[in-house]
Parts: sequence; structure tokens; C-alpha cells
Amino acid sequence: MADAETVIDRCQSALQRLSPSFRASARALFNGELRLIEDNDGWSSLIAAFEQAQSFNESSTACQVIGAGCSSLLVWLLGLSRVNSLKCRMDPRRFWATSTTRPTFRMVYDPNTASTPVFTEIVAVSPMTPLEAVVARLEHQLPHASVNDADRATFESLASGELENEFAIRPINELVSIIRPMRITELAEIIAINRIRSVSPQHVDDFLAQERPSLRSSRRENQIPCPVLFQETVINLLARRTELRYRDAYRILKRAARSTGSQAESLQDELAEHLSSRLRNPHVARSFATTILKASRVVLCRAQCVSEALTIYRAAYFRTYFESAFNATLKQVAA
Repeated sequence: MADAETVIDRCQSALQRLSPSFRASARALFNGELRLIEDNDGWSSLIAAFEQAQSFNESSTACQVIGAGCSSLLVWLLGLSRVNSLKCRMDPRRFWATSTTRPTFRMVYDPNTASTPVFTEIVAVSPMTPLEAVVARLEHQLPHASVNDADRATFESLASGELENEFAIRPINELVSIIRPMRITELAEIIAINRIRSVSPQHVDDFLAQERPSLRSSRRENQIPCPVLFQETVINLLARRTELRYRDAYRILKRAARSTGSQAESLQDELAEHLSSRLRNPHVARSFATTILKASRVVLCRAQCVSEALTIYRAAYFRTYFESAFNATLKQVAA
């Protein structure tokens, strides 16, 4: 049985292997996250995820944490996620400080290599998608392949649609060809745009109709970015404007997403009243409350989008530089 000390020791060892320039920032985030875990009774959840991964490893089964749990630096240091939360500027509060009970990690595993792994009730476990399985197997087969997460040729292959037939990601490729990202975080925003389009197509179409759509130029300080709406961004903005705790701002956002009709109007009045005392301008308070309610309909978890972006990117990377291994693994997964 693992304990908190074991997990911390593993993370400390991983920190020591980082470059000196990266280590100082990582350690500061690490120490801050330790306090978050303590404050939110998170040790049992993290230990359970660690033990679940160990169980999979013992049966030679690939596994990965996905979803909001990818915002945790400790999860990356433990090797449970390929998302470097410091490099991607994740906010670990999205996972640790939003649960009403105990934080629950989501983990996927390769079902074709599993030999009756033991599942825990604390971790939500599900099979990998074919794309996730291909990437996980190639990462295992090519442990010395240093994946460059900002490789121009890989992004160009995505824009050309080379992965389209294998994984049916046509909408992603369409947006990549228009916006042409060169960072994982930009690819994550494209994944978000694709999902937002199913809820608010006009919102996205207006953005794409611009002469040269740019994700960076669409952002403004202290405003909700458009067209990409991430939960983390909106929660931080709401908490900063209202001086609410992060957890309470998240709950308001969730309430807003579920509210309709008179419920939405009541929540809007409640939020506007709360804001009026801080902003000292009823018109601005009402306008901001309206913006939050509209945003709540299409907000997405950034950590989840970054996790998906890394999977798609690495599939493209392996296809670009290890085509034979990629095709062979693809056949194995499809069999």
C-alpha cells in the first residue's frame, strides 16, 4: 500500500531530474499543490490513482489520467499523465478545489493488453479510444524517441488531413488548416472550438469568417476570450471580479449552465446584486452577469482539451517520423 510519503518521494525524485531552469518553477507549483491537496482531502484520491496505475503496470497495461486531473503537476511527475501542467500553464485548483466530495481521477487503459487488472472505486476507469491506444503503445515501443511537442512538420501533417481517415477527425483538421496552430495549447483551443460549434455554430462561424482568424488576437485582458471559453478562464475571472472563493465561483458557473428560464433570471439578478457592491456600477454588474450566464453554456475544461490535443499531436508525430511503427500499431489496434 502506498502512502502520501511514498508519492511525495516519487515526485521529489522526478523534480530533481528536471533542468535547473525549469526545476525552481516546478517546485513552487509543487509546494502550492501540496497545500491544495491537504486543504481538499485529496491524498486518498491521488494515492488511489497511483496504486491503480501500478496495478496496470504490473499487468503490462498502458494507462493515462485524462480530464481535469491532468491539471495536477503531481500527476505528471508520477508519470500518470503526459500533460506537463507547468509548461501548459494549468491551474490545479480546477481539479482539487471544485469537487463537492472527494476528487475523482479519470483514467483510461488499453483494453487489448489488460490481463484482468484490479479496479478501485475511487478512480473512474474506462477503456482507451483507438487513437489513445495507438499513442500509448508507440510511447512504450519507442521509449527513447524524444517527442518534440512544437514540431512544424507534425502540425503541417495535421493540417493536411493525413490522420483523417484513420481516426475520423475531419472537423479538427478543417479548423487546423484554417488557424494553423504551432503549439499544443493552440491545438487544444481548436478542439474546444470544434465542440463549441455544436452548441453555438454562429459564434464559431463568425470567428472563422474573419480574414485571418487568430486565437491570440481574440483575447483581451479581463474579458472572456472569444471564441474559446475554458472553465478555468471563466472561473478565475468570476472569482476575481466577485472575490468569491474558487470553489464557489465554479459552483455558480455550474448552476448557470443548468439554469433556464426563471432560474436563469433569478441567478442573473443574484449575481448582478453581488457584483454591484464590488463594481459600484449596476449597469456594468448586470452586463457582466449576463456575460457569465452566456459563457456557461459553452465552457469546457481546458485540462481535458490539452490532454486530447497531446494525444492527437503525438499520433501525428509518430506517423510523421515513425511511419512503419505507426502503421503496424494501427493494424494491431484495429484487429
